[in-house]
Amino acid sequence: MYVVHVVFRIVPDRLDDFLVAVKQNAATSLSGDYGCRQFDVSVATDGSNDVLLYEQYDTPDCFATHLTKPHYHAFSELTQSWTSEKIVTFFNRV
Repeated sequence: MYVVHVVFRIVPDRLDDFLVAVKQNAATSLSGDYGCRQFDVSVATDGSNDVLLYEQYDTPDCFATHLTKPHYHAFSELTQSWTSEKIVTFFNRV
């Protein structure tokens, strides 16, 4: 299993908008992206605007395909100005 861990730092006043968009992206990924097994969205408990995505794909190729999908491109374009930082880390589940 290929795990993708993403932390978004969201600019002030855009967290609610970002959450609407990212939850839609997660739902579309789970229902339509081959090999997407899990796509969780979590919000930091410390009052910051940090959002964590925890995604699981069958293979790195399944994730690479996810990055080509229209819904991913639409999400990225929509939320780019709402994000001050994006940290992506990849793992292999053992």
